[in-house]
Amino acid sequence: MRPLVLALVITLTCSLLGLLNLGVLTSCPLRFKARIAEVVVEAALETFSRPLVVWSGGKDSTVVLHIVRNVANRLGKSFDVVFIDHYMHFEETLEFINKVAGEWGLRLFIKGNERLRGLQVR
Repeated sequence: MRPLVLALVITLTCSLLGLLNLGVLTSCPLRFKARIAEVVVEAALETFSRPLVVWSGGKDSTVVLHIVRNVANRLGKSFDVVFIDHYMHFEETLEFINKVAGEWGLRLFIKGNERLRGLQVR
């Protein structure tokens, strides 16, 4: 069974947030922050055999995806991408993820719970 490796995103986020809480990153130049993110991604790609990135199509997760893609290309590693469809996305979001996935050559899986399709939120 393939392990669902959300640890890649969680590790990156927790590492950066932990350093922010310590005040370490608040005064660092952007290039140092980017390098820290790359090191965390490198560690995750070297640790897990089939890593996976969860991507919402939003700006933050797109930056994470961009960093992962660059590091993976440099290391000759592969990863998969999952988009969680809750059936309430703007059509433009779906167009964006499909466009980027195609242009970047991503292996994109779109997963959703069919029971939520058409559900009205009150």
